[in-house]
Amino acid sequence: MSLGHKSIVTGENPEIILDLGESCVIARHNAAPTSGATGTLAAQAGPGSLLVDVTNKKWYVNKGTKASPSWKEVTVAS
Repeated sequence: MSLGHKSIVTGENPEIILDLGESCVIARHNAAPTSGATGTLAAQAGPGSLLVDVTNKKWYVNKGTKASPSWKEVTVAS
């Protein structure tokens, strides 16, 4: 995907919606992501990337590397 937002969201899972450059992306998925070298968006989503689980209504940030993402849930104090 080229830098910038995707003009048509196709509904594939996971799907990169916005490429911010430097391998930092915003993506949507229909499930919680998996971490590791064969995990969700491995080799695509660099550190700081955001993944939105649209099924469970949760956000995750990649605290690992592009090669081996480590997805951590973003929590909110109420």
